[in-house]
Amino acid sequence: MKKEMVMWLIVAVLVVGLLLGTQKAETMAISFDTAGDRVEFDTDAIYNLTQKTIVGTINANGLDSFENTAVAGFIISFFNSSGYGVGVEDNAVYGNVNALYFFQTTTVQTGAWTSPQNSIAAGGEIAFAISYDKGSTSNDPIFYINGAPVATTEISAPTGSFTETNTANAIIGTINDGGYYTFDGIIRDIRIYNRILTAAEIAQIYSARGRDNIRNGLVFCPFLNGAAGLQVFDGATLAAGNTIVDPCSGAVGVPAGNPVGVGETYLR
Repeated sequence: MKKEMVMWLIVAVLVVGLLLGTQKAETMAISFDTAGDRVEFDTDAIYNLTQKTIVGTINANGLDSFENTAVAGFIISFFNSSGYGVGVEDNAVYGNVNALYFFQTTTVQTGAWTSPQNSIAAGGEIAFAISYDKGSTSNDPIFYINGAPVATTEISAPTGSFTETNTANAIIGTINDGGYYTFDGIIRDIRIYNRILTAAEIAQIYSARGRDNIRNGLVFCPFLNGAAGLQVFDGATLAAGNTIVDPCSGAVGVPAGNPVGVGETYLR
């Protein structure tokens, strides 16, 4: 009897310690706010996916973050714009005001879609997911904001055949140094799946604040919570040597410009 009590006491201590350790664990993020701020990953894992779901958590400082162009400030995209990408959009000429933006390139007319007008706002946490099946040019993506599906607005229908190249790096943040497509804000989490996630899975990811353990089909999931050569990540300006690992694809991300590490508690 005493041995059993001791055993259960040990188990209880271990469980409490695990819970306390989990509560103290602090997630991080990266802040992008000037032209050229980005992290580049040379990986083939996210190219030519017939089905895909892009999931992320951001806090956009401003939704007019794409400088003097009529396109979105991109969260993740490709350097030469051959493939697909996700950004924030507030230009009424090009699409909906205050919305998420998704594109998929083709040989004739690139497909472009947004979430509803005013479906996102600057200065707040935005958890999003976008799933897309490029098995047919007639398909539209499905947008989710904070775990719930929202309507899709088609800005331009894709025509021709889909184009993607694995010669371009995957970019988190601005895709060039000229100020175009500049995302202004914090990216806390970004991942890509090679399948269409269900609505229930996306709701679970949102409710679990990213700690959902949904791994099936996950091909890109960079750790935005530390970088090589830095003992203190929070507040550090990331240089080229402060690389970031993507454990899903094995790719190494190289910072450029002046992205800054951010300590935060939103995803705790």
